[in-house]
Amino acid sequence: MPGHHGKFEYYYQKHSGDPIAIGSELSDLVFEWAWGAGKASFPEALFEAGMSKDCFLKSLVCEHLSKVTPGKREDFRTLPKEVDALSDIRPHAIITTNYDHSLEVIFEGYVPVTGQTIIRYNTNSFGEIFHIHGDVSEPSSIVLTREDYEEWKDKKKYISAKLLTYFAEHPVFIFGYGLGDPNVKEILRDIGELVADDTGLIDNVYQVIWVEDLPKNPPEQAVFFSRWQGVSHQCGIRTELPMGLRGTKEPVSFDICQPEASSRSGRKNNEAYSS
Repeated sequence: MPGHHGKFEYYYQKHSGDPIAIGSELSDLVFEWAWGAGKASFPEALFEAGMSKDCFLKSLVCEHLSKVTPGKREDFRTLPKEVDALSDIRPHAIITTNYDHSLEVIFEGYVPVTGQTIIRYNTNSFGEIFHIHGDVSEPSSIVLTREDYEEWKDKKKYISAKLLTYFAEHPVFIFGYGLGDPNVKEILRDIGELVADDTGLIDNVYQVIWVEDLPKNPPEQAVFFSRWQGVSHQCGIRTELPMGLRGTKEPVSFDICQPEASSRSGRKNNEAYSS
């Protein structure tokens, strides 16, 4: 796909940054390329009549991610402290929209669960990584195009109900998503309808967000923030994030820095939390 049409920036601008629209168009482009000049790049099984046309893009994505994902923890050459801190934690389960198996490398011994298996899986067991948008071991399972997202929305209620146990019985920390991310927002809305208290708050859900230009007050703080409808918590931790992550293994306390806009939750600004 030579020329400007082969550049990601072109499709990003064309679709105003909508990742679902970009994924759908790239799927169509790769489909046409696969049946022409790129045919030798794919296994013959993908050209069978029963295969979806998006199988070619999904095959390329999964092949690329499998190649670039570190095979062992020592291969993570950036953010080694964060990786070590994460590996020291033994969460009951991990829920991710990532396709790759980086988490399986960091959390050695954890079992990946994906696709329809999530709905049938026993959530009382320990040590699973739920890939709710599919994973590289099963390319057809990954959620990438508009059609995939529409199908995922139909199943979302079942997935939310399956994950209810974790939200009701365990603290939930959300990493790597923006405040308005629709994937997390929709699941939390479903969960909130069932487990939120009388004020509409889900007390044990925290979202961890990196703010590069955050004012140092309190200094060197990490910000935990979760806000959906009546859900509103914000707290500043007076430690670096790696130590904060290790601290979740045992009872600790830290100062809350809660803005006035969130005061309706009824908590005092200096109230201490324990993880």
